[in-house]
Amino acid sequence: MNRHSTPNSRHKQDAARREAASGRRIFISIVAVFVVLALLLIAAMTLL
Repeated sequence: MNRHSTPNSRHKQDAARREAASGRRIFISIVAVFVVLALLLIAAMTLL
């Protein structure tokens, strides 16, 4: 029973880790977009 459940839990952990990594990538991309927008706003304000 224990021998059967070990690979399954490992697979579940791997899937969760992959999901967390993709979520972090999406979060970083959103933050990067906000930073670029903020820089563009600052540049527009200084030019005006």
